[in-house]
Amino acid sequence: MIKPKNSGNRSVQSQVYDELREDIIQAKFKPGEVISIRKEAARLGTSAMPVRESFKQLVIDNALEVLPNKSFRLPILTAERILEIYRLRVLLEGNAVALSTQNINAVDIAKLKRITKKALAAHSSGDIEKMAPLNREFHFILYSHCGSDLLIQFIESLWMQFSPTLTYGYRSLFNLGSGSEYLNSGPHDDIIEALEARDSQLAQKALERDLTGFYEKSKLWLRDNASLNSGPLSKVTAS
Repeated sequence: MIKPKNSGNRSVQSQVYDELREDIIQAKFKPGEVISIRKEAARLGTSAMPVRESFKQLVIDNALEVLPNKSFRLPILTAERILEIYRLRVLLEGNAVALSTQNINAVDIAKLKRITKKALAAHSSGDIEKMAPLNREFHFILYSHCGSDLLIQFIESLWMQFSPTLTYGYRSLFNLGSGSEYLNSGPHDDIIEALEARDSQLAQKALERDLTGFYEKSKLWLRDNASLNSGPLSKVTAS
């Protein structure tokens, strides 16, 4: 619930936008889900106006879309759009991890190790819903040392567009029996090893393997979902 009295000089609309943005990044809504202004206003304890204005901003951010009946929903990403986002992620996140390699401290490297262990434990216990948030936490602790707030903003924008589909992908991969293979490939361990060696090039390559590895496995469920499969699915490359 929004609490203006604890928010300093931030407007109610700014708080509502941040709350909804975080909910989308955390995949609390599903791809294609219609979101009600009235219900979100009631949930957040505010009027409809700041929610409506926040929805409009999220449309500009490509995180929501407007339907012909003027309702709002999360986009169902086409195969071409997913490929485009992955290519941009490889470029931007690869750059971020290369920059972070020389700056990240031992405390945060230790955090990355703990997160990786938690993700594997979540997999072992079948707690799929914990895996996507842990994956996000891993990546953004890593990128926080890149020294560029603007670069992080661009990366966050892509994650906001893609997180609901990413979480859906985790569930679908496990249903197809491929989730275990993906997690056991150890891309995050490779990133950590490169960080400890202060090897920016190795860290960047490990990050690219992490992203492209999941994308390649995502083709399994993209091909089985006609609403997402609207075009060719070629390998992600930075070129």
